[in-house]
Amino acid sequence: MEFVVRSLPFLKENLSIKKYYKMFNKSFYYSSIPVLIIVLIIVMLSCTREAVDANEEGVFIKKPYFFGKGGVSEQPLRQGSEWRVFSTDFIKFTMSPEQHEENFEDLVAKDNNLISTNAYLTLQIEAGRTPELLKNFGEMWYRNNVQEVFRKITRDKLCEYGMFELTTNRQVYTEINADIDKSLRTYFTERGLPVVIKSVVISRAQPSKGVLEEIDRTGVQMQAELTQGKRIKTEQAREEAEYARARADKAYMKEMNLSPDQFISLRALEIEKEKVELLKNNSNVKVDAFLGYPNFYKVK
Repeated sequence: MEFVVRSLPFLKENLSIKKYYKMFNKSFYYSSIPVLIIVLIIVMLSCTREAVDANEEGVFIKKPYFFGKGGVSEQPLRQGSEWRVFSTDFIKFTMSPEQHEENFEDLVAKDNNLISTNAYLTLQIEAGRTPELLKNFGEMWYRNNVQEVFRKITRDKLCEYGMFELTTNRQVYTEINADIDKSLRTYFTERGLPVVIKSVVISRAQPSKGVLEEIDRTGVQMQAELTQGKRIKTEQAREEAEYARARADKAYMKEMNLSPDQFISLRALEIEKEKVELLKNNSNVKVDAFLGYPNFYKVK
């Protein structure tokens, strides 16, 4: 009995502690709910779902703030979508062939004449190798690694030909395109670019604006000389025809024993006859004939 009495204060104290912990846990539970909600909202807002189209690949670049390993992800996103946190970047690459155009103005040909042309390079990234491309050559891989090399190879090749050959002979472009293609493939292999060359096309060169103006002036002068020459030949032919006709008329007068006045009257009659022949089938013209010379008829 004495033991029970002595143990009652201990039990009472023990029950108070349990009650205290129960109240503390209940208070902590209710007070932590807003914190959890805030954390959940922050996590949801800091995450983004990234997706790629059928002709795209995506690469994640991890940049952790506190823990974890950063850098370019080795596996690209080739289809579907994935979530990423706010500290991770996501870069897309187009996997279908892309054409890059380079313009050349006032390029000096072999004969020191200026020409202008356009070069077209079609490239396609190798499937599954976009992380390698991004890691070794960057997002702007064409501008930083290919563009100037392509322009230099094209410029050097075109300068091996003269302006006339480049502007008139289309067959030379088969050789030019093949040589540029071969040089670029060698460069891509040496650098390890995971990109396929689909085609190289150089458009037919055109003389520069100044050369074209000079050609136009020369063409005008040449055309004027040709026109003048044709005019002279026409006048010479006409002169010869008139002389031939005069000789024929003189021979006719002599053969028919006609005086100059008689011959003139005869020619007048022939001319009037030709007029009548021209007008006789026209219903709107009335011809009155008169005897005597020079008024043989009048037209109404």
